[in-house]
Amino acid sequence: RRDPVVFRYRGVRCAINPPPSPGGCLVAFALGVMNDWPSERDRWGSRGHALNLLRGMRAASVARHEYNMEDGLDLDTKAVLLSEETLADWRRGLELHSLFSRGTTHISVADAEGNIASLTASNGEGCSYVLPGTGIMLNNMLGEEDLNPGGFNRWKAGTRLASMMSPAIAELPDGTRFALGSGGSNRIRSAITQVLVNLLDFGMTLGEAVAAPRIHLEGERLSIEPGFPEEALEALCSAAPESHVWPDQNLFFGGVHTVSIRHGGIFDGAGDPRRGGVVAYAH
Repeated sequence: RRDPVVFRYRGVRCAINPPPSPGGCLVAFALGVMNDWPSERDRWGSRGHALNLLRGMRAASVARHEYNMEDGLDLDTKAVLLSEETLADWRRGLELHSLFSRGTTHISVADAEGNIASLTASNGEGCSYVLPGTGIMLNNMLGEEDLNPGGFNRWKAGTRLASMMSPAIAELPDGTRFALGSGGSNRIRSAITQVLVNLLDFGMTLGEAVAAPRIHLEGERLSIEPGFPEEALEALCSAAPESHVWPDQNLFFGGVHTVSIRHGGIFDGAGDPRRGGVVAYAH
C-alpha cells in the first residue's frame, strides 16, 4: 500500500498518485509553481491564464529531467521537489529565464580585481551527438546558412570557420570599461554596433543602451523595432523603401548582455530582455 501525494492548490486539498510514478508529483509540482498567480484577476482564456499554464508546464518539463525522473521517482526526491523552498526557487527562476531558453549564449563578467571578460558561444542548432563522458554537444556550424552558404559538402578541409560572434570590450578615458556581446546570427553585428553607439555617442546607461530600439539591414530589407521617434522613423523608411516596422521588440534583433566597472570598483550590468538576459552578483 502506498500513501498518496497530498498537496494544496488554491486552498483545496488534493491527493494524487505517489512515487515511484513521477506523473502525480509533476502535476503537484506544476500546480505548486502556478499557485502564486492571483487567478481571480483572470478569466479562462486570458493572457494571464495562458501564461501561467505555460509556467507550470515549463517547470514540470525541466524538473522531470533535472531530477532524473525517467526511471521513476523516490520519496526523498518527492519531498525536495514539493517543498515550498523548491517551489519558490522555481518561481523566481521562471520569472528570470522564461523569455528565451535556447540559442547562442553570451556572458559578460567583471570582478573585484578589475578584470573584465566577454564570451560568446554557440552550437548552432546542435547535431544531436554528445561526446561520451563530457556532456558536450558537437555543433553543426557547417549547416548554418549564414556562415556556410555553400553547404557542408563544399567546405574546404583544414580551414577555420568564420562566425558573426563578436564579444567586445570598450574602455573610456576615465577608466570605465564595458564588456558586451550578443547572440542573433547576422543581427549580432548590428546589435553590438547600436549598443556601442548608445553608450559612447549618447552616454546612455547600460540599461538604456540595451533597451533602446534597434534596426537591422539585410540586403535591401530594413527591419525596424518600434520605439523610434517619428522623425527617425520617417527618415529610415524614406532612405530604405524596403522597410518593415515590427510590432514589438523581438529576439530577432539580438540579445546584448553587458557589464561595466568604474573606478573604485562600481559595477553595473544589463541583460537584454529580448533574449532572457539577467544580471547576477556573486560574493
